[in-house]
Amino acid sequence: MSSFLKFKLPLAILIVCTAVYVVYLEVEASEDTDEQVSESAVWSPSRDDLAQINHACNANAPGYAQCFIKQMSELGATDDSISFTRQYAEQNNGVVAVLEDFRPVDSVDLGYAYFPAASEAKHGWLLVNGMPSIINVDNPDLLPESQMEKDPQYLALRQNHPKAGIIFDPAERASGTLPEMMTLSDSNQRFLVPYSIKDGCRDCPLLGHAYFSFDFDPTGQLLGVKYQKFSPQPAH
Repeated sequence: MSSFLKFKLPLAILIVCTAVYVVYLEVEASEDTDEQVSESAVWSPSRDDLAQINHACNANAPGYAQCFIKQMSELGATDDSISFTRQYAEQNNGVVAVLEDFRPVDSVDLGYAYFPAASEAKHGWLLVNGMPSIINVDNPDLLPESQMEKDPQYLALRQNHPKAGIIFDPAERASGTLPEMMTLSDSNQRFLVPYSIKDGCRDCPLLGHAYFSFDFDPTGQLLGVKYQKFSPQPAH
């Protein structure tokens, strides 16, 4: 009997320890997937604040992101807003973004960003809290334009406008504008994002919109970016 207990007791301890460790891993995984961006990361600097930052930091010099973040702290920005700006800079080669607005949606949420050092496209939409954690929908490297170039409607447009292509228009990314958002039949989440098609320049007349979808599974993992359709600008 004693030998039986000597065998069973260590086994029971091992089972308990294993169960505790599994629970610990589940808790850690849960914490790792908790939303990292929320309303608390929004920062709305005044013009005077931005003027102070511009005076202290040279947007064209190395270390601009570190200088900008230091100024944010001195101007009373929250820890969460500073953390967001730091995270974005680390993921985007030092590009500085300030979260202007936040819209909770589902597994993946929508953020509005301000890019203080940008010369033109100073505002943009970000998809946040998924995997990857922050996606700038206006990152040209993410868009499969080769799919768009097979669309007969787009090819017909190019016959008369050979320079036609995607032009990132900040007016279409202002706070208050929204991409179309939907839950698909398989429970995946989709953001349908429009992109201006113009004849080779930002100030050229609008020729239409190309639509690309950013699809996520229910856990927030990016499944891919796909071209969906081209919608020509109605004739006046």
